Amino acid sequence: MSSDDILTLITILDTLLLGLVCFFLLFRFSILPYSLKIFSFFSIFAFSIQLSAFVIPYFGYYNLWLLHLLTLGEFLFLSFFYRELFIENPKIKRFIDYSLPIGFVLIILNSILLEPLTDYNNIAKTTVQCIIITYSVYYFYIVSTREILTEERFKSLHVINSAILVYYAGSFFIFMFATVSKLTSGDMSLTFWIFHAVLYLIFLIMVLTSIYKIIKSD
Repeated sequence: MSSDDILTLITILDTLLLGLVCFFLLFRFSILPYSLKIFSFFSIFAFSIQLSAFVIPYFGYYNLWLLHLLTLGEFLFLSFFYRELFIENPKIKRFIDYSLPIGFVLIILNSILLEPLTDYNNIAKTTVQCIIITYSVYYFYIVSTREILTEERFKSLHVINSAILVYYAGSFFIFMFATVSKLTSGDMSLTFWIFHAVLYLIFLIMVLTSIYKIIKSD
């Protein structure tokens, strides 16, 4: 089996698991805390992007613009997700409120002026990953400074935050490498794309496990 075949296989598995995540989230949408409802919208958005990435090339069109759209969606949805988790911290909430419109405009301008839709948006992608990693680490800090919450949904949120940190920290390294690789060879290494797909698979397994526990506990 070639590297291309391995990447395709893992990507298909990623898509199937992401679809399963969306199914479970929608199946018990009414019982989910508001933060997970936001995460549900993010998952549906990501699933739509994933499916489109498979379909669009069959019609002879480039699909790299989807990466630009995904980056924008990640920034918006996960910022709202963490804004809800930081509900008791007005300073952080206010920071997110101010950064959302600024970040939205900068990501759009990056796709127009610096990294066109026909190319990888490594600058925007790595910047958004840094922001999400910061949110995740700060959430861990908040959890560590207060009494541990025993409700299953809070445990599950902790697992989802762990999944986000694992995936985005690894993905940050990949896209940082991509920036260097683009300058030297003009291509991203297939090995790193496979690593990225495996990271996403781990992320989805952790998310799916935590969501299943929430559903099972109600």
